[in-house]
Amino acid sequence: MSSSNNPNPIKSMRAEVCIHYKGNSEFFVELLFEKVLEVAAGLAEMQTRLNQILDRLDDKEEDPSIWKTRCENLEVSYKEAVTSAKWLRSQNAELEKKVSKYQPEMNNALDARDAAFKRLKHARKVIRDLLEERVSEPFAI
Repeated sequence: MSSSNNPNPIKSMRAEVCIHYKGNSEFFVELLFEKVLEVAAGLAEMQTRLNQILDRLDDKEEDPSIWKTRCENLEVSYKEAVTSAKWLRSQNAELEKKVSKYQPEMNNALDARDAAFKRLKHARKVIRDLLEERVSEPFAI
């Protein structure tokens, strides 16, 4: 990185403080405090990144047998997942066959249910009409 792309943060902070300072010492202290907090946050972020890099380097320095063991474990897990997927596919196919076997009966049951709902709706309408007729003519015999 060139220094022109990444200016010195202390110099830029100093320039900004000089621009905003107009004789008000409270404002100056507040601005300086904010800038110090920004620099501290930047340093904390850099420290976190450095720690992450160190962790990655430590991982790379591990014994190759650990990676071999991890790879073998992943291969075993993969084979188990493939076997499980095959079993689930066969179970799904078996269930689809059972459903298709009973499909005509289910369709008949659904049609019967729809017809029963229509009859119930009609019966409710007749009962409602009779009750309205009875209420509108209370003394009719």
